[in-house]
Amino acid sequence: MQAVSNAVTFLREKDITTVHELGAYLTRTGAHMNELRSVVRGKEQHIRDIDALLAADKTIHDLQPIHDEYSAICWKGAKERFTTAHADELEQYKKAQRLLHKFGLSHPIDSKLLRTEKAQLENEVEALRPDVDTVQVELDELKTVRYWVRKVVPEALPSRTESGAVSLRNTMEETQNTNELESLLDRTAKQAISPQQEEGHRAAYHQRNKTL
Repeated sequence: MQAVSNAVTFLREKDITTVHELGAYLTRTGAHMNELRSVVRGKEQHIRDIDALLAADKTIHDLQPIHDEYSAICWKGAKERFTTAHADELEQYKKAQRLLHKFGLSHPIDSKLLRTEKAQLENEVEALRPDVDTVQVELDELKTVRYWVRKVVPEALPSRTESGAVSLRNTMEETQNTNELESLLDRTAKQAISPQQEEGHRAAYHQRNKTL
C-alpha cells in the first residue's frame, strides 16, 4: 500500500494523468540518463587515456638507457644476447612508444598540461554526479510506477531491449500480470454474483414449496 501511495504521489507531483504521459516521461527520463552516462563515460575514458599516456612517457624515460644501449650494438650476436637479456624492458619500451604514436605524441610529452586537463575532467565528472544520482532516483521511481500500472493494465508500457524487441522477462511479467488481473476480476465477479445466485435459489425454493 505504501508503494502504491508513493507512486500516486509521484504522478501527482509530475502532473502525469495518463498512461501515454507516463510512457513519454519515462522515455524522456531514460534518454536523459543515457546522455548523462555517455558524457560521464567519455570523460572517464579520457582520464584513463591520460593516465596511460603519463605512464607510457615515464616508461620511455626510465628505459631509455637500455634502449639506447640496444641501438648502439652493431654485432648481430651481441644484439641478440642483449635482446634476450632485456626482452621485457625492450617490449615495454616499444609498447609505450606505440601508445604515444597512437595519440600523435612523442616523448617527452607535456605531462604538466595533461595533468591539468585530467584535474579539470575529474572536476567535471564530480559536478555531473549529483545530476546522475537525481535522474537515477527519478528513473527508479518511474519504473516502480510502471510496475504498478502494468499490474492493472498488463500490456501497458512494455520495456524493450536496445534492439527494440520486448524482452523475455517482460513478456513473462506481462503474462503474469494478465493472469493475476484475470484471477482478481474472476474472484470479484464471483463475489458480486454469489448473493444474487443465493437469492435466486431461495426464491426457487419458496416457489417449489408453494407448488407443493
